[in-house]
Amino acid sequence: MKIPENYVEAENTAAALLRGQSLSPLSYGEMYAVAQSIMGAYHGAGQLGNPTSLHEEDDARPLIAAARLLDAVAESQVVRALPADIIRRTRLLAANAFGMAGNLPSAAAVVRKIDLDELSSDAEFASVGITCPTLIPQLLAMDKVSGQLRTFFERLTLFLMTGADVVESNLRPLLEQMLLYARSPFDMALLANSRLVLSQVQHLSIAKALSLASDFMRAFGIGLFNAGRPCFLPPQQQILFNSRFGQTKANAVVTVPTSGGKTLLAEFAIASALEPGPGVAIYVVPYIALGNQVHETLKRHFGNLARIHAFFGGFKAAEQLNSSLYREIIVATPERLDAVLRTQDLYRHLKVIVFDEAHIIENGTRGARIEALIARLRLQQMTGKNFRIVLLSAVLSDVEALCQWLGSDTINVSNNWRPTARRVAVWRTSGRLRWLYANDLLKPPAALPTDALAQSVLPWPRPMVPAEKYSYVQSQLPNAFANAAFLGRYLFDLLGGPILIVCGTKASTRSLAGTLADSLAPIEKLPHSILALIEIINRDHKHLSSLVKMLVKGVAYHNASLPTDVRKKVEEAIRLRDISFTCATTTLAEGVDLPFRTTILFDWLQGYDENQKPMASLLFRNIAGRCGRAGEFVEGDTVIFDNVLGSLKYTREDLREAAQNELLNAPSALKSTIGNNDLSPQERQAVDAVVSSQLLATIPEHPNIDRIEEHFAGALYSRFRHQDPYTSCRKARLELLDDRNGEPFARAASPMWLTEKGVAANMTGLSASSASLLLDFLSRLRPNLDVDHLSSELISTAGIISEQGNNTLAGLSAGTLKRSYMQLSDWKTLSAQWRNRTPFEDMFVALPKAAKSKASVSAEIWISGQAESDFVARQYDRFVEVLEYSFGMFVPWMLRACHYLAPISKNSSAESRNWLAEAEMYETARQTDLAAIELDSEAQS
Repeated sequence: MKIPENYVEAENTAAALLRGQSLSPLSYGEMYAVAQSIMGAYHGAGQLGNPTSLHEEDDARPLIAAARLLDAVAESQVVRALPADIIRRTRLLAANAFGMAGNLPSAAAVVRKIDLDELSSDAEFASVGITCPTLIPQLLAMDKVSGQLRTFFERLTLFLMTGADVVESNLRPLLEQMLLYARSPFDMALLANSRLVLSQVQHLSIAKALSLASDFMRAFGIGLFNAGRPCFLPPQQQILFNSRFGQTKANAVVTVPTSGGKTLLAEFAIASALEPGPGVAIYVVPYIALGNQVHETLKRHFGNLARIHAFFGGFKAAEQLNSSLYREIIVATPERLDAVLRTQDLYRHLKVIVFDEAHIIENGTRGARIEALIARLRLQQMTGKNFRIVLLSAVLSDVEALCQWLGSDTINVSNNWRPTARRVAVWRTSGRLRWLYANDLLKPPAALPTDALAQSVLPWPRPMVPAEKYSYVQSQLPNAFANAAFLGRYLFDLLGGPILIVCGTKASTRSLAGTLADSLAPIEKLPHSILALIEIINRDHKHLSSLVKMLVKGVAYHNASLPTDVRKKVEEAIRLRDISFTCATTTLAEGVDLPFRTTILFDWLQGYDENQKPMASLLFRNIAGRCGRAGEFVEGDTVIFDNVLGSLKYTREDLREAAQNELLNAPSALKSTIGNNDLSPQERQAVDAVVSSQLLATIPEHPNIDRIEEHFAGALYSRFRHQDPYTSCRKARLELLDDRNGEPFARAASPMWLTEKGVAANMTGLSASSASLLLDFLSRLRPNLDVDHLSSELISTAGIISEQGNNTLAGLSAGTLKRSYMQLSDWKTLSAQWRNRTPFEDMFVALPKAAKSKASVSAEIWISGQAESDFVARQYDRFVEVLEYSFGMFVPWMLRACHYLAPISKNSSAESRNWLAEAEMYETARQTDLAAIELDSEAQS
């Protein structure tokens, strides 16, 4: 059977119709026929014996078109209220088509929409079990599954668990026999399609790929099977077994799209490295929320094969590992990894280290720290240490400089295969809602990425004009929220949900969610997840009464100021799809993986005042990756709201479209933060502090290398981007050698070595200048100072150091914080209340300035939930943010730093204090939400 020539046109038409396009050159019946013709063309024996050819996107385009066509037809059948059996059959064929191309996640996403109790024949059951093998246990529990069908499922399960050839050889004959006795033409077509799906499942079987591997690797494969991962994605199978990545231990840069399977590739790199026996593997995550996910995943997949450790939070040493006896896997944030490398000899037993979200190198001080950590690792490799470095990213395109950085034999693994379609649209102030082709697999050959796939007119309910002055922006915000809420409701009706709306501030998440909720009717029967959430708020967090009003409408907001228990319950409700609309800050783009169908970008500008600029294309790609989660949906749409509020350099009518198009462009080669000459003075100072601290750590790691600062600079990524790493490193060297205030941190012998002062400072994770500041503080420390006074004086002294990442705390320490309920004079009381576990709400109300405030709604009234106030809510945001950051992370870090520096302070009062116990006291006083602290800090960087 010949593939219809108009399949691209048919798929584009179906996509346009789904997105509100009113004109159609093809009917749904014609689209259905095109899809069936395509699928029939792949029934040949040659295709059955070589399913891997369909893992190449060019070869699979017709099948992907057929799958999308059938999924679109099924959605239209739902809208037209056709009989359930017709819709079910169309969806079964759509799942077939995805499975025939090896796209099992999208096949599973389609099957999710099918009621298994309505399956009416062995052919339908077989089709579901083959396209979605993780459902086989559920199918086997059903009375309808018996006889030959049950035997087939049992043998398919055994094959996917063991990969045994003898079991595999029986699968095709059993399926062929079912085809022989099929009752209807539809069942025959379904089973004929399923033969190719079965070939894909067999070829992509993890157990089959590992059937001849070691006991350790087979056990790892069983762990994956038990965790619901019986098959590879096509790019995973190709990369692991048909490229140098899986055949060598060379450094690698892995760039595959979101949902393309990069995490499992990293897991295989770890398993392969630890296969011979004991050793250390490290998985570095930029954010704790991502780290929690990775940690749980590794525990499920490795089970008892390795000991899995989670080292999250700020700079802090960890328990000693026993990597000479055990396989040890560490999941760590960069700060914790830095501390562990300084306090344990991990290099000797290190086998592989993975850096996820490697593009973060471009972002602020955290990016500088990651770049410096990798430079230290590269120096170790250059001096003979034998371990592997793997960098992962879903959003990078130009990685030539990264590969040069990691060494001449570095492998670049790149694959553009993705399980879900990604659509992008812009809703302009003119009312034009325009979906773009972008770089979709089925873009017509002559079309540009910026050409329109579909467009319709959707007038803005409320007019807006470009504005950057604060008063003008504030006066138009209600209109912006109303317009965005209207867009959200429209897209929900058009495409379904859940919908994520990304905002630039916490205040906007609350206001937009409130506006959206005001326009919706209450949910008739609230699901259990929302009832449980409301119960927690009414009992423990009455100031969130406005959130309750939103939840009963299926709306929520998500930001770092929500109490931990509330935020996690919100995430759980989203995961269950019980919340239809979520308004969140951009930090959710770097956090937990939740099932959103569509993302609306409300704020496409970032920053404030003169620092405001369009969102980086890397961040936009990450945000776009939040929708269309593999296995949950077959496509995801990101819609840019044409927000006109912000810097007129970008929001003017004649400039805005060009500025927004920059978001859609492929990101340029990754830049180095360390070598960036365009940083503000404050940013430059913070980055230089990172370099100083990292050079301090590098000196004892290479005691025999002369002019270590030059070697360290040469190992930084910035050198390979033709940026200047040397100026910052030479400045750090001079800082370490400075003896104007007594003993320096290092001596300029050949090679350079650390003094006693330098050794102590190295254990703190601080720069030389910050360590000097703390030493001066310790030398003047008064005797018998209680811990709350100590905390207050410590914040007054160290709150302004470059490593301190909270702008509000810096202003508090410097005495420059304005319009705040918090004062530095409150710190002693706040410290005592923190240690005594006083609820945040009570601490806030007790602030002297809060009590004296003449705001229209008092803090006490707001906390009780009796009245709403955006002003008081912002004060509370800031208050909780500073407390959790200060007492949960920063103060303990400074106390531990004092522990190391006190012995050289020449002050008996400092030397006799139990600094570590005091640090522990703050950390254990309450369950601090480190992920929230981190997200707040990231938002300010």
